[in-house]
Amino acid sequence: MKRLFLLIMLSCTLLRVPSGFAEPFASTLKDQQDVAITIYNSDMGLVKDTRLIDLKTGVLELKFMDVAAKIDPTTVHITSLLDGSSLSILEQNYEYDLLSPQKLLEKYVGQKVQLATIDPATKKEEIVEATLLSTQGGNIFRIGDRIHIGHPGRILLPGIPENLVPNPTLVWILDNGLEDPARVPNMDPVAD
Repeated sequence: MKRLFLLIMLSCTLLRVPSGFAEPFASTLKDQQDVAITIYNSDMGLVKDTRLIDLKTGVLELKFMDVAAKIDPTTVHITSLLDGSSLSILEQNYEYDLLSPQKLLEKYVGQKVQLATIDPATKKEEIVEATLLSTQGGNIFRIGDRIHIGHPGRILLPGIPENLVPNPTLVWILDNGLEDPARVPNMDPVAD
C-alpha cells in the first residue's frame, strides 16, 4: 500500500481516500493534514488542502465531502505529492442535489408515505398511508379514494433516496498507477 499526500486546490475544503472501486470511500475534514487559504478581492478564494491517503494500485472512486456549496468544480485539481504522474483522473463529478425538505418530498411523488396526526379526542397519534401526488404549491395526497390538499400533521418517509446528498461532494474516478488507459473501457483519462 502506498502512502500518498494529495493536494487539493479549491475554494473550499476536502479530505482522505481508501481503496476499492466497488464501494467508494467517503472522507471528511477529520482526515486533513494541512490547509492554506488565499482570499482575493473578488469574493473568491483558493484553498490548498493536504490529506494523507492510502491508495492501492488500480481504479478507485474517491468522494471528497464537506466542500463549500458555492465551489466551482471546474477549478478543482487533485495531485499526488509523492509522484504526480502516478495518479490519473478518469472522471470528475460534483454531487450537489442537496437534501432539503422540499427536495426530499419531490423524490417521493407517486410513492406511498405515511401521515401522522394527533386525534384531538384521544390525544393519540394516528398514522394513515397515503400516496404523495404533488408538491407544487403545496402537498397533495391520495388517501383511499379521496384527494387531500395539505396535511395538518407530520409526513413520515421510509428513508433518504440515494441521489440526495446532505453536503456538496466532489467525486473522482482515479487510477493510481494506470499504465494502459485502454484497460478501462469507455473512460478517457482527463488531462489535469
